[in-house]
Amino acid sequence: MTYSASATELKQNLSYYLSLVSDGMVSITKNGKTVALLVGPEIRKQIAMKSLKGILSDETVSPEDRLEKYL
Repeated sequence: MTYSASATELKQNLSYYLSLVSDGMVSITKNGKTVALLVGPEIRKQIAMKSLKGILSDETVSPEDRLEKYL
C-alpha cells in the first residue's frame, strides 16, 4: 500500500511514517509534487530483483544469494 505525506508532515511525524513503511511505501510530496519515495527493505529487495531479472545468467547461484552480497 502506498501512503502519502508532505515533507513538513513527514518531518513532524517521522516515527509514524517509518512504521507505515513496513506495510508499503510512503510518497513524500513538496508543493504537491512527489519528490521522494520511502520504501522498506523488503520492497527494496523486490525492486532490485526485478531490475536484475534476465541479467543474472549463472543458474548455479540463485539471484537472491547474489543479491545478498550487495545489500
